[in-house]
This record gives sequence, C-alpha cells and structure tokens, in this order.
Amino acid sequence: MGKSGRGKTSKTAASTSSADDALLEAAIAENSKHLTAQKETVAVAAVKDTAIAGRCEAYKRSTSAFLDWLALKSPKFVARTVRSILTAASDLRSQGVTLPSGMAQNLRNAITLRREVHRLYQARAQKLTLDDKRHAHFIQALEFPRDLLTAGDTAQSTAEVAVTVSSPAATLAAEDVLLTLANRFEGLHIEDTCDALDDNKMGAEDRVAMVGAVVVIEGVTSQPELNGNNGVVTSYDAIKDRYEVRIDSLDRTISLRAASVRRVRSMAVSEEEKFVLGTTIEFEAACLLLDLQGLLEEVNAAWSEYAAGRCSLLAAAALTNACVRHAERLASGAELRSPLLSSIDRIVCAAHMMRTVVWVRSFLGVSLETALPLVSELTHGRTGDAVMPTLGGVRVLYAVQLRAALVAEDMALPAADTMAAASQRSKARELLRSYECTGERAEALLRRVTADAVERLAKSFVVAGCSDPDDFYLGDNGLLLTYSFLRVLASPKLNIVKRPKVWSAPKPGFFGPVWDEAHNPAACTNELTDYTGGVVPALLHFADGEMRTKGGRRLSFPELKMGVLMPLWHILENAMDQQAATVPLTIAIQALLLSVVRVNGNGRCRRVQTTTRTAFTNARKQIERDLAVYTAAAERGCSNSHKNKQNLEMLSSWVDFTERRHSTPPFSSGGREMEAISVRQRDQSLLQNPWVAGQQLLVLSLGVGIGCGSAMLDSHGQASFLLHLQNALQVAGAARSVPLVDDILAPALGSDNKAVWFAGVPRSNFMKAWFHRMGMDANTKNNRKLVAIEAADLSAAYRCVAEDDFSSLSVAESSNPLPLVLDAIRSAFASDRIVGVNLAALGAKLMALPEHLVDALGMRERVNQNVIEMQITHGQNSHGHSKRKGRGGAVDEKTYRAAVYTTLVSELFQLCEQEVADPNEPFHVPGKAKYVDIVGHQFQGRKDLPSCSAAQRSVLEAAGNVVQKFIQSLEDVDLRIK
Repeated sequence: MGKSGRGKTSKTAASTSSADDALLEAAIAENSKHLTAQKETVAVAAVKDTAIAGRCEAYKRSTSAFLDWLALKSPKFVARTVRSILTAASDLRSQGVTLPSGMAQNLRNAITLRREVHRLYQARAQKLTLDDKRHAHFIQALEFPRDLLTAGDTAQSTAEVAVTVSSPAATLAAEDVLLTLANRFEGLHIEDTCDALDDNKMGAEDRVAMVGAVVVIEGVTSQPELNGNNGVVTSYDAIKDRYEVRIDSLDRTISLRAASVRRVRSMAVSEEEKFVLGTTIEFEAACLLLDLQGLLEEVNAAWSEYAAGRCSLLAAAALTNACVRHAERLASGAELRSPLLSSIDRIVCAAHMMRTVVWVRSFLGVSLETALPLVSELTHGRTGDAVMPTLGGVRVLYAVQLRAALVAEDMALPAADTMAAASQRSKARELLRSYECTGERAEALLRRVTADAVERLAKSFVVAGCSDPDDFYLGDNGLLLTYSFLRVLASPKLNIVKRPKVWSAPKPGFFGPVWDEAHNPAACTNELTDYTGGVVPALLHFADGEMRTKGGRRLSFPELKMGVLMPLWHILENAMDQQAATVPLTIAIQALLLSVVRVNGNGRCRRVQTTTRTAFTNARKQIERDLAVYTAAAERGCSNSHKNKQNLEMLSSWVDFTERRHSTPPFSSGGREMEAISVRQRDQSLLQNPWVAGQQLLVLSLGVGIGCGSAMLDSHGQASFLLHLQNALQVAGAARSVPLVDDILAPALGSDNKAVWFAGVPRSNFMKAWFHRMGMDANTKNNRKLVAIEAADLSAAYRCVAEDDFSSLSVAESSNPLPLVLDAIRSAFASDRIVGVNLAALGAKLMALPEHLVDALGMRERVNQNVIEMQITHGQNSHGHSKRKGRGGAVDEKTYRAAVYTTLVSELFQLCEQEVADPNEPFHVPGKAKYVDIVGHQFQGRKDLPSCSAAQRSVLEAAGNVVQKFIQSLEDVDLRIK
C-alpha cells in the first residue's frame, strides 16, 4: 500500500524555496512507493531470526554450545559420547576450570529438556524399556559435569554419590563415579534382532552362537520381575532349548527359554553421537509432542481467561495465533528434517514406539520408511477407517481394540465389542498380507505391536478400565480423537479436505449430537464431532474463496498482514493442497474447538457474533465516510489525498467482501432447508467460533485500523499539527483536557518519536519545532527528510502480533520461550489504548481541525491574504491544477492548505511563545531578522517578549476551547472499530 505522507519530502530548489513553500511541500508530501521485493525479503528474514525455537532446536543449540566449549577447552574430548563428555569434564575440573555462566545456562537448559522428554515417557508407560533407562542415565551423565564444573569444591553426582574434589582421594572417587555413569549408559543397548519371535530362522549353530552375547529378558510370566533386565548368555542346552543367563545386577544365573531372551548389541559411536546431540527421530518426535501439548494448554488457558473476562477477544485470538503459528513452524521444521514425521499418528509412534519400529524393521526386513507407517497403521488405524473405536464404552486406540481381539479370552467384552474387534483383526491381517507376512508370523507381529502400544500409550485404559479425561491423547479434549476425525474427512471415502468445487452442507446430526449453545453447550472437544463435520468444510470453502473475483483471480493485500493475523486460512489452504490431515491443520482445528468449549454457554458465542458483525458494519461506514473526504481533496489536485483514496478503496474492497460473506447465505439454490443449513454452517464457523471471529477482528483492528490507518493519520501533517498545538497551549496554560490526545495519541507516539517531535517535545520555540516537523529548518530553509509514523511506533500490540517483534525478550536463553512470548502479547494488549481505534478515520477527521480553528478564531481574512501572497510569490496561475473556489479566488489545494497552516502557526505559536514561564529559555529567531519592541530598543531575546495582553490571552483560551470541543465532538463510533 502506498504510504502517503510517510517518506521524504518532494525535492525543491533550496535557493528559491521560501519557508511557506517548504511548509507546503512537507505538509502534503507523498510517498507512493510500494514495499519492494528486497524489503519483503528482509522482513521475512527478520521474522525468522526472531522466531522462537521449539524444544528440540533449543536442546540441540544448548548441547552443541556446551560440547563446542568442551572441545575447545579439553584435549580429552575426542568424540561426542557420554564417556568422552565425562572424561573431559573431569579433566577440566582437575585443572580448576569452571563453566562460564552462559555455558552453565546451556547445560541447565539441556538437562531440563531431557527431563521433560523422560517424564513424557514415564507418564504413559506401564514399564520402562532399555531406551527409558538409557535416557535416565544420560540425564545423570549431563548432571555430573554440571555439578563438577559449577559447584566450587563440591560436586554432587546424580549416581547418588557425593564427592569432594579438593583432594587426590576425592578426585579418585569422582573418577569412580565417572566410570560408573559411563558403564551404566553403555550397558544399555539397542535391540538388533528379533530372534525370540523368529525361531524358524535360527538353527542349532545360531543358538550356540548366542553364548557370550548380551541379551535382554522379556516374556517371563513365572518371574515377571526379571523382565527388562540385561544379562549374558553363559551356555545353551540344545535338548531343552534353554539358555543359562547370568544377570549381574541381581547376582544370579537363571535358566530361560530361548523365546525369553533377545540378543542386543552395543550402541555404535555414530549412533551415540546422534543420541547425545538430539538428532534422532524419536527425540525430535518427543520434543514436538511436548511442544504441541504445551501450546494447546496455552490456547485452553487463553480462552478460559477470555470467558472469565480477564482478557479481550482480540488478545485471546492473538495468543492462539501465536501458538498455532508456532506449531506450524515446528511441524514444518520437523518434517523437513524427518519426512516421516508428517502426521500426528506417526509422530506419536516415533516418540513412544520407536523400539517397536526397530523390531518390525528386523522382523520383516524392511526400511524405516516402511516400518514406521506400518506400526502407525496398526496403532492408530488406516486412513479412511472410522473414527477412534470404542471398547467398553470408552474411546481407545485402534491397537487396543486389536489387542482385545487377540486376547479375547482374557477380557469380558460385550458381544458388539467382540465382533468389532474381530473385524479389525481381519483387516489388520489383510494389511500384513501386503507385506508378505501371514500365518504365525503375522500373529506374532500383531501381538508384539499391540502389546507395545498398550504398554506405551494406553496405560490409563488398561490399568483403570476407563480413559483419563485429562489425557492429552485420549482424554475428553484428546488430540488423537480430533486427528482421527480429520483423517476420515480427508480420506478417499469422504475427500472433503480439498479445494472445494461445491458447497458441502451435511445435515445437522450427520456426524453425531448437534452442538447448540443455548440448549446443548459442549463441555469438551469430543462433544463437537458434528460441529467439526459442518464447520471444517465451510472453513475450507471460505479460505479457498478469500477475495476471489468472478474470474477466479484472487486479490491479495499484504498490508493487511493476513498471514499472521488470520493464520487459519494459510493452514487450511496448505491442507487442501496436500489433501491430508496435516499436523498444522490438526492443531488449528483443536485450537478452534477449544475456543468453543471454553467460551460457549450463556450466549457468549452469540455475543461474539454480534460483536464481529457490528465491528465490520462500523468499519464499512467509516471507510465510506473517509473515502468521500479524500476523494473530494483528491479532485482538487492533492496527490496525498489521491493516494489515500486508493488505499481506502483497497480497504473498502476487503471489508465489503468480508461483511458480505457474513451476511449472505453461502448456498441458496437448494431450497429453504439447504439455505438454513448453509447459514448455520456460516455463522458457526465464521462468527460464533471465538478464534475465527477474533482473527477477523485482528485483521480489522490491527491490519486496517492501525497498520493501514497509520499511513493516513498524518498524511497532511494533521495529527502533528494537533499535537504541536496542544503542547504549545499546555505550556501557555491555555489547553483544555483532551483525553484522546493527552491520554491516547500523545503517549502512544511518545516524546522521542522523530516523526512528530524532531528533538523531543518542545517547552519553547514552538514555531521552530513545527518547522522541523514539517521537514524545514526555520533558520537555514533547508529541506530535511521526514520520518514516517509507523504502526509499530504507535501500538505495542501491533508490534508483537503483526510484526512478530520480540527482540526485547531473552528467548534464546530459555529452554521453552513460548510462555515469554505469550506474556509479552498479554501485556501489550492490556496496556495498548490504540487497539480498536481506526487511525485512518481519525486522520480524516483531524483534517477539518485547521479550518475549524480559522473560522472559530476569525482568521478567514488573514488566510485569504496569505493565499494571495503565496500565489504572487510562486507565480501560480490557473494552469495545471484543479482549483478551490470560493476562498479568495481560485487556488490549488497545496497552496490553500499551506496558507491555513501558516496563518494558525504564526498567530497561535507566537502567542504561546510569549507565555513561556522561564525567561532564561533561549528564543530562536531567523537569521538577520530584527525585532523592535514597543519601547523602541533593539530586541534582545525572550526577556524582551511581552506577556500576552488580555485580548491575546483570550485568543489562546479560545483556541484551547475549540480544540477541546472539536475532539469531543468526534463520537466514539466515528473512530473505533468496535
């Protein structure tokens, strides 16, 4: 959008320009340059630089920084392994080296993040696997150098050994701890083969070759306490087909069936380095799940705050936007690094069941790219299957239902559940046949995968017999239920997630119980299945049709910041292009549902609808009114007004389009019933959903009202004139209280804003300050480049939300910077009084103030006289300009506006100057000018300025009164969007 009045002044010849000409050119300066591709690139890069990192990136950044420091300081750091880290830390401690504060913080962040991932695993697992134990020991291995290098003379290891390292004996004790930690970590291994379930592939020689191998014990029913322990095979009895296994941790040797042991191998150095650096797919997935859970909790909190009246609709929407956009960034980054992490089900399996995936790879002899999707389908169901099944009246994972079919004799299930489970078992076997896995091998694979899924993901159902309502995956607001429903919508069977060709309008109740805020408000997202089934197709239709012309072309206005203020459209479009239930789409729909759940009831969603419609109606009326003002000025040859007219026409097209969408039935050719259904879908998706409505209001309030409006606020110097005049009147003691100026506009701009105050708010020399503001030095008459009033200078909310500017926050120092960003957004909206003000409307209104002052103060004749003098000075004639009639003859708009400003400034600012209280303040006058006072001696400075006479004082009082009444006459509806 061309930003009129927000750049440098037009060039004029300095040798011939008068002060009036400079004033004229600066007052109506036009900067019609659009954003260039280079500026857009810089802006995008700036956003990326300040974008907050997720847990995985934060961990990798912190760990790499610490390891780089170790490598720089210690020659014993030869590989990025646990043993090397511990050895290097011990070496540095013996040299008296301690961690710098920055490195200590990096190490603390890494430990914090590893602990969070470990808690994620422990919270769901019925028992800890070797991977879990390895993770716990690695945390201890990180804590050891932290304590060793930051605790002065005392180091407390997490191997439950406290040592003082101030003596040789204590140093030896610390070395013992180091070896213990390293050995514990290296004693945990990665599963290599699946011999326990593939007896047909093992001959007698293979059995004997197991002697001496490290194994993990599993599947012992008589002594379940043995399961999960490591041991070493000492002998093999071929007749009994049993191994003798020595278990060092229990100090005993036991005879075990061959099926109860699994051979493992030590972790290679390259694998251990990936583990340490956090570059494994399972760690990436676990961190991503933690991030998604955390940001959805923040979304839930934001809408709870809004429902309780503790934050505004705009603030709640902005907080949700930040969370959803963060999820989109994280999901895109994770998928870029690990393409398999393209959906919620695969992310869950990669995080919790990677050990199972590795086993399936070996069992079937397939790649990771095949094994992970297969495990995901057996755990969550195939795309196109029905939504998450029920078992005993409780929503469960697909794998739990399969498990029920495999162990039906151990579970007392209703007949319907038994039949449904048997049907799913048949489908699963059919799936495995495509992998050439049949018979006992298929049965063994199903038993292993479903058992692992139950142990790793379905603890609450198995232990308690019911689901945990607060569970992130399967609870009342469970993410997996939302995802499974979206998968059904995106499946070939329904094929809804695509570019719509016709309006999709399922009848109420088609997908389950109908949501009705008045009679059936939703208590959780799981009660919004029918709502989701109707709203998602409607949103896809609206996102695809945003600002489309009849010819199919789409209009785009980057100035409205739709990408950041209305991120849902972008997410929906990407999902339509991929025709899949993408991770960003799943998180966005979950956030959308949470906003309804937390707000609905007592007509609150209905009130959101009323607020949204009212805001767009007000905005349309304001734009129509302001457009008439700038159109009239443009017709009189004002280039700035012409640019403002174009800008307002652009805004008008979007506001009209959106308001029409709010009020027009999207589908009206299928009879009254279909029309009613489509109107219901439209209202529930666009107006009654708090987050969607809030996004539209953000575009209207921040994009239109502040972002674009700031370009018109001072395009003719009108806002600056008001602020300079009010300031001068205040110093003279003649100002009246003007809350809009004194409490909102002036504080928002601040005293150091170069666009208004060239050298701070003046306490004297008001005329010089005004000339500086207009790009003119009062003494030298040299033109100066003007500084623009930017939206970010006015509004902290705009700066945070529309520009992603969090440069003042220490996000890089935090292991989880999202709460810092959200707190900054909350604070910005709580303190920002510009939000909701249409600055374009304010700018249009303020254009009339100088004229109003001229008439009220009886200065019309002086204005006409100044017009004539300017016409003579500049040799203006009737050629080349539209003329303004009826004010002292034909005159172009530029000359007339300059004459008005000159008349008011020379009269009022000079009188205010005479009322400056401090006579020691210097008084700046143009060079070579001679002032003679009433006594007749040469003017010496401010001390010779006479105080205002009673008549002059009355002029100042009248001016203060006019400004006050003029601003008070601007009704709130004239300036505020909502």
